[in-house]
Amino acid sequence: MCSIIALRTAFYAARKQYAQARVYLSLTHYWTVSHLDNPLRTYKGREVVEALNTRCQQEGDFAWSVAYHPYPQDLFHADFWRDTDALDSLDTPRITFRNLQILAQYFAQPYLLYDGKMRRIILSEQGFHSDETEEGEQIQAAAYAFAYWKVLNTPGIESFILHAHVDNRDEFDLNLGIRRRDKSDASANAPGEPKPVYVICRDIDGPRQAEIFAWAQSIVGDESWR
Repeated sequence: MCSIIALRTAFYAARKQYAQARVYLSLTHYWTVSHLDNPLRTYKGREVVEALNTRCQQEGDFAWSVAYHPYPQDLFHADFWRDTDALDSLDTPRITFRNLQILAQYFAQPYLLYDGKMRRIILSEQGFHSDETEEGEQIQAAAYAFAYWKVLNTPGIESFILHAHVDNRDEFDLNLGIRRRDKSDASANAPGEPKPVYVICRDIDGPRQAEIFAWAQSIVGDESWR
């Protein structure tokens, strides 16, 4: 459990310089399953949290926080509301935006609290792919809006950080940006034209929020919008 030792060391080193510093345990969308069967290469998110919490109870707890990445089940399909591995259960294989409430429910359990309060949770990295079609970009925009709605309606989530600003040529054929890449430029991520999701990002905190949510719901569907 070298990672647990490293997390504790980083926490106290940071707090020595700044009393309010936070150190985050970073987890992907894999919860009770792992990306690969090799435990030396990948791990199950919940197992890591349980091991960390057990060691903290034995050796002394500290205020570690959680940085989660609830990407869609298939990174090439932005419509996370169709994720089949994201169940409404603490034993779910994955936690994506479809079942984001499970993340908060899990950390609200009494044995995982710190000083009587739920640990701080941020969504430090997530994005939604769009293929180079009008429909694909519309689904990407709806996915962002629905994810934003989910965060607003999930107590305990402190931030939602989108990846990325521009489609990146070198990112495994994923187009996660709110802008298209300028393919006439030699750079891997030279900013091009904005995609529909750009306007959603720009306006979602303003007076158009209800309109945006209604538009996204018309794409997601009433049954999935929850």
